[in-house]
Amino acid sequence: MKYRLSQIAAVVGGRFSGTDCEVQSVVTDSRSLTCELGSGPVFVAMCGANHDSHAFVAQMYARGVRAFMVERPLEALPECGYVVVENAIAALQCLAAYHRAQFRGTVVGITGSNGKTVIKEWIAEELPAGMKCYRSPKSYNSQLGVPLSVLMIEGDEQLALIEAGISKPGEMARLERIIRPDVVVFTSIGDAHQENFLNLEQKCDEKMVLAHRAETIVYHSYYEPLGRMIASRFAGRKLCDAASCPEVPETLIGNEASRRNARIVEAFCAAMGYPAPSFTEAPEVAMRLEVKDGINDSVLINDAYNLDLNSLALALDYLHNVALSRRRTLVLSDIAQSGLTDRLWQGEPVILDADSVIRWDFRGLLERMAQTVYLDEPIRSAVQCCEVTELILLFCHVIHGRRAAPPPSATSLLVAKAVAYLQANYTDPQLNVAQLARYTYTSREHLSRVFKEYTLESVHGYLTNLRMQHCRNALAAGMSVLDACSASGFTNYSSFVKSFRALYGITPTEYRAQLRIPAAKE
Repeated sequence: MKYRLSQIAAVVGGRFSGTDCEVQSVVTDSRSLTCELGSGPVFVAMCGANHDSHAFVAQMYARGVRAFMVERPLEALPECGYVVVENAIAALQCLAAYHRAQFRGTVVGITGSNGKTVIKEWIAEELPAGMKCYRSPKSYNSQLGVPLSVLMIEGDEQLALIEAGISKPGEMARLERIIRPDVVVFTSIGDAHQENFLNLEQKCDEKMVLAHRAETIVYHSYYEPLGRMIASRFAGRKLCDAASCPEVPETLIGNEASRRNARIVEAFCAAMGYPAPSFTEAPEVAMRLEVKDGINDSVLINDAYNLDLNSLALALDYLHNVALSRRRTLVLSDIAQSGLTDRLWQGEPVILDADSVIRWDFRGLLERMAQTVYLDEPIRSAVQCCEVTELILLFCHVIHGRRAAPPPSATSLLVAKAVAYLQANYTDPQLNVAQLARYTYTSREHLSRVFKEYTLESVHGYLTNLRMQHCRNALAAGMSVLDACSASGFTNYSSFVKSFRALYGITPTEYRAQLRIPAAKE
């Protein structure tokens, strides 16, 4: 993306003031390093139920950000531009929809209860050689993740693979307006996020909204009632039932669900006119940012399927979070789908000192390394000898003329990652300390200890407070007590009532009565 702030304001219906900065990337997390890795970032400040990132605008300014999207007017900082909007997430969704409309490649929307990321990565692996493809990083499939993902599309890709995930009715319509897919791939349908739907049919109906304007639909009729509903509603479209594809031998892929995923990938390739996957051996479709234990107490982060420069910045962010106090090393080879004409490293991987590299404009660095055949000494020698510190100093002297601020501590990033995950997923009734520890790749004991040191409350206490605030908002919006309890992530009604009374001194029903909301049938 490349827009002026004034242009963004016009697109999203916001009020522009200050310097008309050029924006090339979006940052919503004040703890992220991508504002130092990407060029032209805009920091989007939001007001949530339990946080207000407007408090970090000054910090982001100190780190070099000069463009801001905010939900209330702030005191102007020198050389900065501002777009004031009523709702930042809605504004990002509007901007992403506009950005999508400029894209001339094929957009594929991928949705389902499970397997979205696996099938997305598998499809990317099976694309014809030389095809430039963008795919949403990690599992960016939420109301915020989808617009961030779409805004990373550079525009010269031939194919874009975008995940779309929902947790309640009404969400898919917003995502469909952003993604506007030409092709929709439905994965499995199951009980994930079922708590906000009356039945499986209602959830299928909501997911099918993504195919509202799609010309081609790929699905597997094994998954009912989804298969039956697709065949009935979209009879006039190009329907590709993966069940009609040849069965993948069990000797190659032993897991039945994975074999169905393989047939969905094969159906997609057939629908697009791509060569059929051979499946001569069991495909190794690794997840993005796969973490493995190495020798000598080392940790390996495998992002070998990362083929775009935007995702490289995210991978470095992730490396910084996982490394904690360990020394960090980056092993980097060609980025085949970068769109750059010269081979970055002449096909040979190079080992870089990630501690030195992580705080610089990595995209600009790579683009200039792509032209190393034209570089004069001493930069050419630094590239060839991998003298990274010398190299970066030379580049930054010429290109930026300044050093970036040092990154925050690894422990604070770990806690920030945990807090962000809790804030994004607190309505999930299955969320607990063990799941959070797995997400942050640390032990429960270590996470619990550092979390309390930084936030002054336990993970359980923080999660309960998030859910209680959500519950109070739901009650204020007119929801019944029982529905508010369920929608907020509580699984035990009696425990919920006791906790509510312990925190606020009254029962949820009494609180609702104080709001003067007519009684609802519980």
